Parts: sequence; structure tokens; C-alpha cells
Amino acid sequence: MKRRIALLAAVTACAAAARAGPLHMEALPPKTRWCIHLDMAGFRGTGLGRYLTDEVRDPNLADIVRRFREQCAFHPVRDVADLTLYGTDYRPGSGVLLIRGKLDSESVLRTLRATREVRARKHGGYELHEWTVPERNIRRVTCFYRPSLTVVGSRRDAVARALDVLERKRGSAGATAAPAPVMEKGVFLRGWAAECRGKLGGFSDSILLASAHQLVFALGEEGERMVGELRIETEKEEEAGHLHNILLALLALAILRDDENPAGAALASRTKASCDGTTVRLRLNAPTETLRKALEPPMDGSPQPGTPLFKILPDPASSAEPSGRPGGPVPVERPEGPGTEPP
Repeated sequence: MKRRIALLAAVTACAAAARAGPLHMEALPPKTRWCIHLDMAGFRGTGLGRYLTDEVRDPNLADIVRRFREQCAFHPVRDVADLTLYGTDYRPGSGVLLIRGKLDSESVLRTLRATREVRARKHGGYELHEWTVPERNIRRVTCFYRPSLTVVGSRRDAVARALDVLERKRGSAGATAAPAPVMEKGVFLRGWAAECRGKLGGFSDSILLASAHQLVFALGEEGERMVGELRIETEKEEEAGHLHNILLALLALAILRDDENPAGAALASRTKASCDGTTVRLRLNAPTETLRKALEPPMDGSPQPGTPLFKILPDPASSAEPSGRPGGPVPVERPEGPGTEPP
């Protein structure tokens, strides 16, 4: 159950009836360092999407959606077409979320004002609405830029800059040098992180990402198969070779432990690692049903036996702690007042 809640939260503004299409590069500012684009309209049409978002057949998901609608005044499955989360640096709270879809701004604000104080501020000709989430001590800022486009962030200056880009008051589009995509066909999730070595918080301590200088990833569905690729670029060939050997060993170990974690073993057997110079690639090509089973918790709600396929990423909550070794996360001074974690 907890795993399903986390997965639904990760895709929290889901699909609309129409296909959302590719990433809108013109909405990104110059020197965008990282970006994640989720075409949930496309995702909902996949086998995996139907499993994760079909609240009609799953009472647990139906309850999550009901509570989300009560708190946010819109349907996370039907009212949003796609999400784009990006940042121009890796500071906590610098991320901006663009939500494309049909959000009733009056209903959303009315719901917010029923439980917290919402302040209105002006930026240009637009109104920014700011409030604090008391149970988490974090700040949220939003602007209903268009009926079909909402901007959300944790910092007022980040949302203001995003509005300037949308208004063409700051450079955008061609100024953003996005890495070449790893996949094109059937992709519903894609993204990248550039110049990210040692800047990914707690993830910088993981075996997988410690030596990463640039990441590019994509996930999609072709027919009844899930296909994905993660491209990790390092600064030195020896780093790439070392990472490649680690990945090969982890995949082999996961396959050998099929009695403890059969779903993880099945995914590992359909994942290939390769190395070319300073670039390491991890490719997945598996039946959608195999990935669905890997995500499905046991019926009794008890933890799955064995070790997950890639238990090599630390808890991101540890990102504020210095690692004490080269390439680890750098302590970040957090501003006073409510926290400013990414939206």
C-alpha cells in the first residue's frame, strides 16, 4: 500500500483525455540544469499506467484520489495533461513545477483558504499566491498563469523567473542546451541532470550516481513491453569502467537471488549494461507485466522478501548531511523560516 501511495504521489497530476505531447522547450529558462517531464496522458494509456491509476478497480487508489481532490480541488487523474519539473541549479527549493491541464483556480484557492492563510502578491500583471504547509513547515507559491497552465514552486523568486520566461522577458527555448534524448518512440517519462557531480544531495552518495557528471533517462512502452534507458556520463573512462563493472555485478547478483526476489530477478535479466568511453548505459526491455509485478506489494501488506533490485540509493532525506568523501553532497545553507524543498 505504501509503495502504491508513493508511486501515485510521484505522478501526482496525472492524465487528461488528450495526448500531452513532447516537452515544451520554450517554457524552460537558459541554463536549465535539470528537468523531468511526465506525459501522463500518454502514461495512462500504457499497461503500467492503467495499473497504477485505475481507482475504479482499486479501492485503495480510489481513497487516495478522493483525499487528493478534497485537499487540492482537482482530479489528479483526469484534470492534468502533463508535468514539467525543472531547475536552473541544485539548491533546495529552486525547482519549478509546470502543470498543464484544467485547474479551476477559484476552487483550488477556496479549498486552500479553508485551512490556511493564503497571501496574494503581484508580479508583473500576475497574482502569486503564497502559503505555508504547517505540518511540513514548507512554503508553496503558485500562479494560475493560464487556464491550462499553472506554475508552482517553493520560492517566490523562482516562480517569478518562471513567469518571466513564459512571458519571453527572459531567454528560453533555443538557449537551453538539453542533452540528446536516449529514446524517442513511445516515451512518457524523460529528463536529464547536467553538471550534477556531487550536487544531487543524498543521491550523490549512491554507487550509481557518485561519479555521474551528466544523467539522461527515458521510459516508455512499445506494444506490451516497457523500454527504458539511463545514460550516465562520467568525467573519466576509468570511472565509467568501474561503474560498468559494479552494474554488471549487481545485475548478476539480482538474477541469482530469484528465490528471494523473483520480480527483481526477472527485471535484472531483462536489463543490460554497456560502456563506451566515459558513458555507461543501462537499458531495460521487459514485458509490461514483469514491471507491474515488481511494483505490486504482497496481498497481506507485509514487506517483500529479499533485497530490491537496485538497493543502492540512500534516503534523499539524508542529503543535508556531509558525506566526508570526494564527490559527496555539499552542505547547503537553508534560509530562515519555513523550509523550501522542491515542489
